[in-house]
Amino acid sequence: GRAEDGAELVRAARHEVDTYGERWPEPVVQIAEAELAAAQDDRITAGKLLADAIALASEQGTGGIRRRAERVAAELGVSG
Repeated sequence: GRAEDGAELVRAARHEVDTYGERWPEPVVQIAEAELAAAQDDRITAGKLLADAIALASEQGTGGIRRRAERVAAELGVSG
C-alpha cells in the first residue's frame, strides 16, 4: 500500500543522504521520516525527528524548511 511505498522512498532518500554526505536535504528527509513514523503510530519518534529537522534547518539558515517542520509538528500534534 501507500505506507509501504512511502517507507521505501524515505529509506532511499536517507540512503542518499548517508551515502553521499550531502547534509542540505537532511531536514526534508527527517520531515518525511517523521510523517512515516506518525503514520505508524510512533509519535515519540516523529517528535524527535521533527525536533532534529527544526534544529538542523535553523542551523543551515533554511527558514522555509524550518517552518515546514514546525507546521508538520503542529499538524501531527507532536512537539518538534
